[in-house]
Amino acid sequence: MSSTITLIPLIAALMSANQTIHYPSTGSINFSPSNDTQRALCEAYRLDPFMLQRFSPAEYATCVSLDIEEVNKFLGTKGFNARLSGGSERALYVAAMLNIRFEWPMIGDLGFLSVDGVDYPSVRFETRHGHEFSVYHLRDCAEISEVLAVTATNGDEIFMAMQEGDTVLQRFDLLEAISRWKRDERRSLRYNTVIFPMIDIDHEVDTTWLSGLQVINDASVLCEIGQAVQQTKFQMNHKGAAVESAAAMEVLDGDGSGKKEYRAFTINRPFYLWIMRKDVTTPIFAGYIDHSNWKAPVDTEDVIDRSVSSCCCIQ
Repeated sequence: MSSTITLIPLIAALMSANQTIHYPSTGSINFSPSNDTQRALCEAYRLDPFMLQRFSPAEYATCVSLDIEEVNKFLGTKGFNARLSGGSERALYVAAMLNIRFEWPMIGDLGFLSVDGVDYPSVRFETRHGHEFSVYHLRDCAEISEVLAVTATNGDEIFMAMQEGDTVLQRFDLLEAISRWKRDERRSLRYNTVIFPMIDIDHEVDTTWLSGLQVINDASVLCEIGQAVQQTKFQMNHKGAAVESAAAMEVLDGDGSGKKEYRAFTINRPFYLWIMRKDVTTPIFAGYIDHSNWKAPVDTEDVIDRSVSSCCCIQ
């Protein structure tokens, strides 16, 4: 089964809560994690506390309210089915949505990729047609070997690398591996064709691990995360890719060289995909994608044209 991790909306929701709750003027604000996954999130934020400044207002939106229905309505109007449940008089409700479109510099050729007798809709880039891409080899890496890199028109880079071996990297294990892969020595490879499957993912992400995360100052607990939900959508076809992810939380008051030859790099096994923005250490999107999501996106053109707007409802 495919899995994804998109931290930006989680961090944006936490930051919106921080900015809304009145904190004492003295003392520093810190997170107090209660499990390893929370610690990994806190570490990602510690390494790049200003990551949100490198995303434009058109790329993410937030909503803050004392009314749970306002936040759920925000999720619904943005096209998400995830909802917070219940409601508490001592809670603040926050949501954040990421919405980014990545267009290929040149539209790819349509085709089909046959794997184990099943045909999957695919995209084909060829240098002779003017498509631009690069493939490189990581010298000291056990999890992956060859990496396809394509730069979108907005400058963000989309990477794809087929899974090697039996171990599947997911969530923060995948993010940790990506940080290592970025540092590994690279050797460029000569391919004049690349083929990769189209992707259509729409799923709710397990965020139960966020419950109990506390925000503290020098003296006391300021607030604590009660419940949290997240839904992530990712589509990729011959025109480009699109990622949408929304998170909502209940915040409780706290106490090479050589002869040229025809070579095609084909993504025909389950693979990792991640998207990076310059000067942002955390991937915009990362996922392990198996055959279950190798399909043409529905209404991709409409998704790519969709924009976001910010909503802040304080009652």
